[in-house]
Amino acid sequence: MPKYTKNLKLFKWDIENEKDLNSQFNLEKNTNENLDKIDETIDCIDTDINAIKKSLYGAKIVEATPIDNESEWNGFYTKDGEFQQATDKFHKTYWVKGLESISVKNYAGGNLPLALFYSGSNLLEVYTPTTGWTNLYIELNVPLGATRVVVNGSDSVTNISLKMLTYNMSTDYKNVLELETKTTSLQSKTDSMFNSLYDKDYVEVQDLANDNLGIYSTSGDIISASVVGRYHRLFDVSNAESVRVISYLPTENTNFPIVIWFDESMSVISCEYSQYSWQLKAQDFNVPSGASYAGVNTCDKLEYITFHVYKYDTSYKVREHIEALENGQLNTNLYDYEIACLNQRLTKNEKMNDFEYSAFDKSYFVITIDDANKYLPAMYDLCHELNIPLSPAIITSNLNVVHPTANNRSVKDICDLVVEDGGEILAHSAKFIVDSSTEEDYIDVFKKPKQVLENLGYTVRGIITAGGENYLENDVRLDNCSRKYYDYSDRNGLMTSKAYWHPRWWIGDYQMEGAKSYIDKAITDKSFVVMAMHGSDNSSSMDYIDNIRELLEYMIAKGSDKLEITTWANVYDRFKSSKLEERIKQLEARQE
Repeated sequence: MPKYTKNLKLFKWDIENEKDLNSQFNLEKNTNENLDKIDETIDCIDTDINAIKKSLYGAKIVEATPIDNESEWNGFYTKDGEFQQATDKFHKTYWVKGLESISVKNYAGGNLPLALFYSGSNLLEVYTPTTGWTNLYIELNVPLGATRVVVNGSDSVTNISLKMLTYNMSTDYKNVLELETKTTSLQSKTDSMFNSLYDKDYVEVQDLANDNLGIYSTSGDIISASVVGRYHRLFDVSNAESVRVISYLPTENTNFPIVIWFDESMSVISCEYSQYSWQLKAQDFNVPSGASYAGVNTCDKLEYITFHVYKYDTSYKVREHIEALENGQLNTNLYDYEIACLNQRLTKNEKMNDFEYSAFDKSYFVITIDDANKYLPAMYDLCHELNIPLSPAIITSNLNVVHPTANNRSVKDICDLVVEDGGEILAHSAKFIVDSSTEEDYIDVFKKPKQVLENLGYTVRGIITAGGENYLENDVRLDNCSRKYYDYSDRNGLMTSKAYWHPRWWIGDYQMEGAKSYIDKAITDKSFVVMAMHGSDNSSSMDYIDNIRELLEYMIAKGSDKLEITTWANVYDRFKSSKLEERIKQLEARQE
């Protein structure tokens, strides 16, 4: 459980009535002592809840569901990982990411491998049975980094089975009811404390549906698309605890649930039904565990759907407090205490919503090159020679490409070398976002590149914008997707989101002297600069490798006390801050 206290309810004052400030402070000090006690109580509650869960839920082995379709089960994989068609041999594929061991059963022998473990497209380990034609479960350790396993079998596909360890949520302990009641009571106390400390409100969220005609069925399919007066909307609830819905539906209509909860892959988790028959009344629903999206139905008019997400507001009081300190409206004898409380009250979400880099002690440069094209090998070799990190933006469809000048190294091989040299892999896509882009387009641009690269073992924290005709910029949808998957971006966000709006410096737009002048000014200003390029065969272009060499050598010659070439992750981790934190630092400096 997170710490809920020491964030709010510390300061409630009338700015116009200064004479009450000291008495108000004494009240707040007592409140702070009470909050300390609440924290201790919550810690005890957390301990009790964890102990209850351990005794309430046992562990058991359950059969896993294959990730491939039944039509794809024919044929088998050789020990070299090559697929071969066959009418008497079969295979099934399973996710094993995060598992330590699995139990596998098939009916195979001879040269037919039992299990082949993969990380992405890389074959990590092959297990071939030594017991011959057996139909028993065999326990296998999952290799580190493995994400999926292929299990082969002969004679019948029903002989293939995989089981894994999971939690048994339906044990028959006699004290289950008592423990569940106690857990609910303790959780209720914790929630009550949380609600007493935070201001809360429902906020409207953006509709993600591209076409609102039709209505969701309980299976998640949209039906009656041709019928006037049937509408739906789709909302992101991945960070929500509860929602408030207004719609116009009959109660308990099995074809038309009011809310359909979807997981990240848009598979249905559960459905909710209207509590009021053909009435526009607000209904509150808790967001189930694992839900990423909520589909909402209505009849007659699309405007009848009103959907709000329940949010906790932890920021506006902090702003009010800082303004009071800045304007000298609080007793200066309380400065240290006030600033300490302010720092305690800055939550993670506040920092991200109010993101700012703190002051840089010198100039910092990050070197990027987009697309993993034919110029990547030479760019890596140059950075390796000069002993500086590279941060390429990788289109994942190029990972297996071996460029003619790469000395038999694939793009994947070069990415491995980049990381070994202290560089960073950034996400990129061949597709770009426009106003008419679909939800699937957003998944292709933001989610899939990160998944592919992380399945290969890379840590991917940033995404680079893919440009094109009429590509989207400064849009809340870009901002939301970047926040969901990444820590930072160049332009995949709103201009007001400093973590996701940091336009890069395209060196190809400059000549040598102009580029050197740009670097000199960055040193003077102690700026954070992300260099961008695609590469070029034109010797007059700054993207030409020899010109890049001259520019990088110029930067290195400036000295590490003035300029550092590093990764975006390093700059982010060292200097991430918030506007509120920076204002607090100024208050602290005022006292020195």
